[in-house]
Amino acid sequence: MYFASKPPDDPSIGYKEVKSGSGRSRKGRKHGQDESEFEKREQRRTRRAVSVAPPKDEMAASALRGQQLVDKELPNPAFEPVNLENCTMGDNIFDKSLKNEPYYHGFMLPSTLEWTLKRDGDFIVAHIIQHVATERELVAHYLTSREALTKDSNYVLKNPVARPHWILCKDFVKLVGRLGAGAYGKVYKAETTEGRIVAVKSINLETCKDRAREQSQKAEFLQEAALHLPLKHRHIIEFIGLASLAEPLFFVIDFAPGGTLIRYLRKNAGRNEKQQLVRFVTEAAAAYRFLEKHKYLHRDIAARNCLLGKDNTVKVSDFGLAVVCHEEKIVEPGLKLGIRWLAPETLKAMEFSKKTDVWAFGVMMFEIFSDGSEPYTGKKVAEVRQGLTDGSMLRCQVPPNTPPDVKELMQSCWTEDPAQRPTFRVLHKKMKAILGEDPKSTTNSVIGQIPDETPPPPPLSDAAKERDTPCNTAEGR
Repeated sequence: MYFASKPPDDPSIGYKEVKSGSGRSRKGRKHGQDESEFEKREQRRTRRAVSVAPPKDEMAASALRGQQLVDKELPNPAFEPVNLENCTMGDNIFDKSLKNEPYYHGFMLPSTLEWTLKRDGDFIVAHIIQHVATERELVAHYLTSREALTKDSNYVLKNPVARPHWILCKDFVKLVGRLGAGAYGKVYKAETTEGRIVAVKSINLETCKDRAREQSQKAEFLQEAALHLPLKHRHIIEFIGLASLAEPLFFVIDFAPGGTLIRYLRKNAGRNEKQQLVRFVTEAAAAYRFLEKHKYLHRDIAARNCLLGKDNTVKVSDFGLAVVCHEEKIVEPGLKLGIRWLAPETLKAMEFSKKTDVWAFGVMMFEIFSDGSEPYTGKKVAEVRQGLTDGSMLRCQVPPNTPPDVKELMQSCWTEDPAQRPTFRVLHKKMKAILGEDPKSTTNSVIGQIPDETPPPPPLSDAAKERDTPCNTAEGR
């Protein structure tokens, strides 16, 4: 006979199964139970196992934590040393002396029983390791058995949650050509299976020197997608979906045929009409007002991060540094940032707030009315950092062709005291007046396309906070 069991440290099951070579049982088969029925039940219990698959309890624990399950090689648990000091047999303490008995075989796979027990009357004592071949089989087992996922929990699988429509398969898009590349990824022009032209941003892991950095960069990439996902606004580039079912990871956004705003400004330098430039500022202010309303800090406001859609409509993009912030300000050292767009309090203490975004917006206004010139033209990054830190250089030189009322707004964004800077709500309202738009019609068409009660995305994860270069050592852009 053999003594088949789950590991003895599982008090809910313990040592319950006893079977002889001929199939008779004391505990495994109920009194009067048909022997053939018992044999069928035993066959189901000891179904085939795959030695390289993780033990069921370990995989269940991973699923419970929400971690992605991946195939991996594990040592055969039948040959691992086992600590029996605290093991139990049902409600009784496990007999420690059993491990010294010759018939105690430790952990075994069900498939080894057939050739271990050869004659009628043979018996062993062993802990039978139950394996599953695939994660799908594991899920199917827990769905049908209604067993708890782990011995210490009451978690039972009941209702599978279907993937949302924005989680895409890799074959949803076909790459057409490369649009650009940055430190964290590459951008491609692509076409969906439905014939829509889109842009694909993929994660770039080629620069990762170790697994920790690779995992951190994946977290940052997924965080950007999570922050961008709920934003539905006329002047924010549309987020279409995330391909996260397999690597490489990428997400899909709407294609902006006009390219980046900074490229457009420089390409058309000297030919940009003032009314067009005012419209660029007004549309961008509408997007940032929307972000401000929903407690977003963009933290990377610049003309390079604005795209132009059809009819050169401004579309704010790039949420790689964005966070949702319900406090007045946050401090986050270690970010890699463009020095020329930073407020003094950011350079001094790495403080971020909606007013540091306003400062950067003022710098972007300079870019727009200077036909894409670099902020603090002619100054080196070290000079800009020093001048902003000690207060000797607080403002860019306002471009000479800037309308007086726009100049006043631009300079108000650079007030040294953050509390004295305007909000994006005020900036948008005044820019609409300068543009000559009807405030009511503009508000209805541009603002509020997500209801106020829309919950913000998850807070920034710890992994996503790990960046490469501290601000005070960055070269700037």
